Amino acid sequence: MKSKHKFRISLVISLALLTSFFYPFKLLTSVNVLNVVHAEESLFITTENLNLRSSFSSKSKVLLTIPKGKTIKKIGVYGEDKSWFKVSFNSKIGYVSTKYVTPKPIPKNSVSSINTIYKTKTSLNLRKGPSVKSPVLMTIPKSSPLMYHAASGPWYKVSYNGTQGYVASQYVTISPSAMKSRSKQTTEIRSSMSLVNSKVLITIPASTEVTVLGKSGTTGSWLKVMYNGITGFTPARHYIVQVAPGDSLSTYPTYITIENLNLRNQASRYGSILTTIPSGTSISVISKSASWYKVRYNNQVGYVSSGFVQPFTGKTPIKSPVIPANKHVILIDAGHGGGDAGAVTSNGTVQEKVLTLNIANRVADELKKNYELYEVKLTRSNDRYLSLVERTNLSERLDADAFISVHINSSPSFATGHEALVPTSSAYTTNPYANASRRLGEVINQEIAMNVPDFKNRGVKRQDVYVVGRNTVPSTLIEYGFIANSVDRSYMSGSNMIKATAKGIDKFMKSYY
Repeated sequence: MKSKHKFRISLVISLALLTSFFYPFKLLTSVNVLNVVHAEESLFITTENLNLRSSFSSKSKVLLTIPKGKTIKKIGVYGEDKSWFKVSFNSKIGYVSTKYVTPKPIPKNSVSSINTIYKTKTSLNLRKGPSVKSPVLMTIPKSSPLMYHAASGPWYKVSYNGTQGYVASQYVTISPSAMKSRSKQTTEIRSSMSLVNSKVLITIPASTEVTVLGKSGTTGSWLKVMYNGITGFTPARHYIVQVAPGDSLSTYPTYITIENLNLRNQASRYGSILTTIPSGTSISVISKSASWYKVRYNNQVGYVSSGFVQPFTGKTPIKSPVIPANKHVILIDAGHGGGDAGAVTSNGTVQEKVLTLNIANRVADELKKNYELYEVKLTRSNDRYLSLVERTNLSERLDADAFISVHINSSPSFATGHEALVPTSSAYTTNPYANASRRLGEVINQEIAMNVPDFKNRGVKRQDVYVVGRNTVPSTLIEYGFIANSVDRSYMSGSNMIKATAKGIDKFMKSYY
């Protein structure tokens, strides 16, 4: 029985070969199936000009000639001696001889550079595993940023918006514009450019490094960043932008100090002093923020105030503060207005809305005249009404860094003095900068008390005030005195109150930012 089976098998093979001689294409489909070794995808490079054929035979039709050095995608291995690849090239599918191809090497920088940022060349499937047969987790849009983790043959393990998976490496490229930035404070990455109408994707602690993918917003006030594979938006003022990856220390620009200048261990006046750099000393600036530079001096790295250094030109530096390109925005809010007069004296001759607008304009003028580091804006510059929601929304619309609301107090009985109102710790407060707001109120109140010592200081009070507790930037409300008290009104009209307010704002900004 066994010998009879052997004879039948030999006869079938002989007939098959004989038939294929006369009809070379008729049995192609069945033969292909018999001789497939595997159907794994991978990338190869042609080592010569190479014919792409209609089947795995040197006698089959030539579909096109693939130039030397081109990348082809292997779909499967064919032939009893595994000498043919089924491949894809420029959307054409065919067969090439394995003699004239070599595996495409994985770029060294992509294998070793963990957390390198890549960008998709086209819409691309993110798969569960490194195979075209693996389930698709999602489709990633064209030009989207990915965080690279590892290579697996022709596949890259990546993260996209918090999801890890695999993508085909030929459809991604290293993002050339990605830079690193370090957070100056605890902050959030959000789904869109809004502190109010956007979802918090992740909260990141101070001194955390993120990858900057670009600037957004009308004034570049938002950064598009990636952190732990999550992409979103975050306020630019919360970060110190570093140099681009690959930059060497020799590329850092040289600056000259124009005053004796403290080198601190952090970008804050509260940072510990590492050393004092003499006036006229050259330093290397590693990175910049609005008011602080990260620098290298005598092999020490620290932070200096940007207002007291100038780019080195070979000439004697001029001793005047350097104005940063992106000034911090101070928003002064004149309380009440329009049909809302606010507090009014008993005889109706003095209205709070008039006094607050006068004080707001004078504080703004003082800041513009003597503190060039800031851009000053007003919620209102004339007698018009703004709702509390409109006032707080202006903080975001105008990209404010601090919000100071000007008000005049009232009391049914005799009262005197100035005070600052800051956010409470209750559920009413949604301001993400509640602690900074308290500090802002404290500093302005202290400056007024020091510069107008005869005027009663009623202190700093925590109250549920909408423009403070529901704002989105460091905010405080200053009560400049009592409207019914003529002595208080004389203090309000004096220059010392105005100068003290501006000085307090400046002191807070330099310590906080």
